[in-house]
Amino acid sequence: RSAEDVRKPFRDRLDRTSKPRLPWHDVGAAVEGDPALDLARHFITRWNFNKKTKHPYDQSYEYLLPNSYNYKQPPVLSSQAVCNVQVIRSLSKWSGGINIPEISIYESYLHAITNAQSFIYVENQFFISNSDKQIAGDLLWNRISNAIYERILKAFYNNEAF
Repeated sequence: RSAEDVRKPFRDRLDRTSKPRLPWHDVGAAVEGDPALDLARHFITRWNFNKKTKHPYDQSYEYLLPNSYNYKQPPVLSSQAVCNVQVIRSLSKWSGGINIPEISIYESYLHAITNAQSFIYVENQFFISNSDKQIAGDLLWNRISNAIYERILKAFYNNEAF
């Protein structure tokens, strides 16, 4: 526990000059098949961009090449562990060297919120939303908080249990 008063989030009992922030909430999973290939390609893209921009002359930090030509479907670990997954990500010029941003995480949030049937639960340590573009500008403007607001209004006007 670090925050003593939620109205004062930057005042707590920890000395931030000598103590790290609170620990991450990490989750692990085994991923197989096409989603694993998507994750590998994304990792290689990010790795190679970092190599090119930050370590171009470091020989110990090699470029990675995709190796999907000899891909074999691994055996299923357990029938209880099988599920369908979709890989979503964010990537842009500053994080991956691409000119057209990849915003599937943002688009998935908007889709899930808009189509929610009984409740909305969003957990993301990087969640920032500001639906007023005049105030936020292009850097922080997105429609996530607006989508939540609109979905709650829809439930209210339709007299839905939400």
